[in-house]
Amino acid sequence: MVDEQYIAANWAAYPADKGRVFVSNRSTGRPDLLSEQLFGILRQADHFTTIAGLAKKLLAAGWEDDGSGFIQSAFRELVSRKLLVPKGSFLASLVETADRQDAPPSVSAVVIPTRDRIPQLQRCLGSWIASNTTHERRPEYIILDDSRRKNQDTNLREILAPFTAGGTRISFAGMEEKTGFVDEILRTATGDGLPRDVVTFALYGDEGYLQTYGANRNALLLDTAGELIVMTDDDTVCQPAAPGESEEALALSSVKDPAVTRFHADRRRLVESVRTTDVDVLSWHEKVLGRSVAGCMSALGSDSALDVESVTPETVRLFEKTSRVVRASTTGHWGDAGMDSPYLLLELSGKSRDFLMRSKEQYRQARMSREIFRSVSRYTLCDNAIFMTINAGIDNRSLLPPFLPVGRNEDGIFAMTLHVCAENALIGHVPLAVLHSPMESRGYEPGDGPIAAPRLAEIVSAIMNTFNPSPGHESLSEKLSDLGNLFVDFGSLSIKDFKECVGSAWVAAASRYIGYLEYLLDLYHGAPEYWAEDVRHFIEGLTDFTVHQSAAAPRELLERQSPDQAVETCRRVVRRFGELLQWWPVIYGAARRLREAGIRLAKSI
Repeated sequence: MVDEQYIAANWAAYPADKGRVFVSNRSTGRPDLLSEQLFGILRQADHFTTIAGLAKKLLAAGWEDDGSGFIQSAFRELVSRKLLVPKGSFLASLVETADRQDAPPSVSAVVIPTRDRIPQLQRCLGSWIASNTTHERRPEYIILDDSRRKNQDTNLREILAPFTAGGTRISFAGMEEKTGFVDEILRTATGDGLPRDVVTFALYGDEGYLQTYGANRNALLLDTAGELIVMTDDDTVCQPAAPGESEEALALSSVKDPAVTRFHADRRRLVESVRTTDVDVLSWHEKVLGRSVAGCMSALGSDSALDVESVTPETVRLFEKTSRVVRASTTGHWGDAGMDSPYLLLELSGKSRDFLMRSKEQYRQARMSREIFRSVSRYTLCDNAIFMTINAGIDNRSLLPPFLPVGRNEDGIFAMTLHVCAENALIGHVPLAVLHSPMESRGYEPGDGPIAAPRLAEIVSAIMNTFNPSPGHESLSEKLSDLGNLFVDFGSLSIKDFKECVGSAWVAAASRYIGYLEYLLDLYHGAPEYWAEDVRHFIEGLTDFTVHQSAAAPRELLERQSPDQAVETCRRVVRRFGELLQWWPVIYGAARRLREAGIRLAKSI
């Protein structure tokens, strides 16, 4: 026991009589009654640690060691009550609940969603064909175009035709193909009563929004139903680079962002620091995509190198409850950051924060330049982490959630939906970065500070944070239906009630975020001052907005619509997203049956 590491079981606590606490072990369902002292020790065991490590942590937190051996005795008592989980049994359970030899099929397609960016698309497609050919990979390339321009479909087919030389398989779907596929979906789902409006929202978006990134990604899910695929943005280039400390090891993590971000003043300095590597990017996804934890270990050959130091009790409980599989994977990226505001810099921690805070000049440069290198250093599996689809793998062999069809951060909402509705799903982070290089120059303007007003995705996230699935509902289909009911209920309210309910959800979300920023200020002792000043300024702005303005009008809509129109559009989109969640299993099932019958959305060039 001395050398063994332990972590607290996932618990819920409630006050009991004086000096004691009810503790419910969520893994066993067994209630317990602990003294406040014993409960205080349990709370400190939030990561795997030995008796000596926990004693050191308690002393640092202000506990006193009277030499009686109380801490050691308390530790042993918590172990006997099964309120501390040994690391050895946790690691053994990962092997017992999964097939170590699980062998998903290879990635069958590279999918490129695009809209009105023909030069970027040509550069992107050419780079991926060249790289895959070098490594003797022959995937299908699927181009999904969301352009609303007249004759764009015809133009793109002509532009794509030369890329088929040498037998390269390219398929294409534009608005014409999507219109026909809507009819096929409805025909296949005739007996289910599927409304046309729901399918068109999934694939076209809403008339109030110009940004329809998620609609194109939904088309991707329906076209490739039953396959493992990699999707990459049309402004990527297949020039992979590995972080300097990259290793083929595996980690489980509960942190929100396991990647490390390094900031650069401009592209020239970034390029000078990058070490590109000629590797088969698809195979790097395949080492985790569609696999259990044990399967990932087998594929990596790293059985003795599983790192669980960043795992929390909640993650341990979920792994004990069910076998978990990587349903999505994502590489890092180098080049443009892909963020429209530098406000996320405020919440960085760990090595990313160390790089950011090297000097005031470094911090100010990062506030202006979007040039970054972002990647994990080893394969990292997470259950609730940031998911960016700049270059991402999807295990589409069975049902996944839909993307929010409109607005930005559709990938973040996808990951959040996956987390709350699919307990067995993991996201795998791949220790490789792909070049993200928009052809136009991008940078933050001097006045681009933190913005308190929410975008649609942040409103959707705030609503989703209020979600509780119905008791007994375990499957992804059931939970998607429950979550859809929540959004339909919100979107069916009167304007007055909608604003009030969204406002309440937003207050809760803002409070959590302010609390986290206050925690960071305390953790880093308000230093450096230039960072702390920005954090306090953001907290002040968020507080003022939350108290005095409506959170139900997405800020991206206010550029084109009045506040009242923006609220109405938001309410309509929230309702339509709820309906999409309810009907998505039917839509996906119809697409799967069509695929098995040889009927696809994308057509061969």
